[in-house]
Amino acid sequence: MRITNKIMQNNSLRNINTNKQLQSQLSIQMQTGNKLTRPSDDPVIAIRSLRLSANLTKLTQYNEKNAEDATSWMKATEDAIYAGEELIETMYNECNRNTSDDKNTANYQAALMALRQSAQEFYETGDADYGGRNIFTGYRTESKLQFKTKEDTEYRIFEEFTLNDLQTRTHINTVNPNKAADPDGDIFGYTEANGFDVDETMVKTEEYTRFRLAYDNLKNLNVETPMPARDGHPEDTDLCIRYTDQTGASQTIPLTMKNSTDVGAYTPGDNEAYILYDTGEVVLGKNRVSTMSALPNTTTYTIAYEKNEWVNGDLRPEHYFDCHVAKEMPDNKVDILEYESGSRQRIEYDLGANQSLQVNTVAGEVYIHDIGRDVDNLEVVINQLEKLDNIVNSLEEKVASLSEGAALDEANLQLTAAKKAQSLVKDQVQKLFGSTMTTMKSYQDLINLAGTNIGTRGARLDLIKNRLSGQQATFKELYINNNHKEIEDSTTELASAKLTYDAALSATAKILETSLMNYI
Repeated sequence: MRITNKIMQNNSLRNINTNKQLQSQLSIQMQTGNKLTRPSDDPVIAIRSLRLSANLTKLTQYNEKNAEDATSWMKATEDAIYAGEELIETMYNECNRNTSDDKNTANYQAALMALRQSAQEFYETGDADYGGRNIFTGYRTESKLQFKTKEDTEYRIFEEFTLNDLQTRTHINTVNPNKAADPDGDIFGYTEANGFDVDETMVKTEEYTRFRLAYDNLKNLNVETPMPARDGHPEDTDLCIRYTDQTGASQTIPLTMKNSTDVGAYTPGDNEAYILYDTGEVVLGKNRVSTMSALPNTTTYTIAYEKNEWVNGDLRPEHYFDCHVAKEMPDNKVDILEYESGSRQRIEYDLGANQSLQVNTVAGEVYIHDIGRDVDNLEVVINQLEKLDNIVNSLEEKVASLSEGAALDEANLQLTAAKKAQSLVKDQVQKLFGSTMTTMKSYQDLINLAGTNIGTRGARLDLIKNRLSGQQATFKELYINNNHKEIEDSTTELASAKLTYDAALSATAKILETSLMNYI
């Protein structure tokens, strides 16, 4: 093939342009510090870069965002738990100070006020939030733990118990079984006209076995209709305890709704069971307790009840129990919303491929109803003692005003009965402070366990963060080594390319100086 001057000229220009492109590429590499300006420069390095970049992005998300967010969430939880633990310690000490018999009703009322304030502040710590999200309310991070205003929302609550929740308690009976209850529901049978209408033999202690519900002041289904039906959720007018026996058959124990001031409210028949809507207690007869005791301790007993009046400070049921909520619709119909218990709503953060860590603590692990309910029990009995103090003082004044005769004898009999009731109730107050002190210690253990769980998860999170930091550093180094080009290398290669370019220009100039015209 004949090589002409034109061919030589074109080849020289193409090679010079290729060298110029190389200089441009090397110049860009020197300026950016990257090996590639486009994927086609080196497909192998480009593919490896994409893989390393994806892995590095994931590790950065896990380590610098998810792990840090999890750490902050658990720190906020830990702070709230420790604050609550200190309040329970305060309540324990307050109970301890009031177990002696040298206290009077005024001392007990002062102690009750201190306990009530501590309990309220304890539950307030349960409304702690992180970044505007409530940390103890499961998935419902927009919802507070407590009702903040008075509400009339109607709930049907499904509360579960085991045999470990059965409690034996003492009730001081001062009701005259031969008389109708006073209109004001006075359990002491006292009126200004008749005095203390109970004799000494009627004043006695009664032991009873109960499940204590999470709430008191329940909806009284004796005078109010139950929640309406909807889509497979019929009106459950049959109040009962539901459970499954050893054969797998579903069983029920019927419940009769009563008020705690009703005659015999704490002494059901052997085969009976009452639900006391004012105190939130389920009182069981002897045979019912025996039937339960014969079943495994793990047997679950479900009690469905309704409550439709809520006040500031009440704990929202949806964070603890499965429940249905009646919601009024614009067409005056009632829709039933279903809530799954928040106790099963665990928030987990992804911290690696196929690895996650729970960051939240649910309300039922710390802010249990029993703490407030124990204070409620103390309040009931201390108020009873205060009322008996007033009755005794009134009767003593009455006795002092009488000289002799049947009226004086009757007043003395009433005073003896009232003093007996006063003594029994005061003894009950002291014992209740003692038992509450013991339960406060168990609540401390429960809260300590929640704090320990947070600490354990925090320690695991620290290990994960250390591992993620190491992996992130490793992949970052691999990514840099794969993509980065040292400026020294780029400078040397650019100088070499420039030298080659200059030499090519010189050689091409010499070659193109000669043509056929030189030989003619």
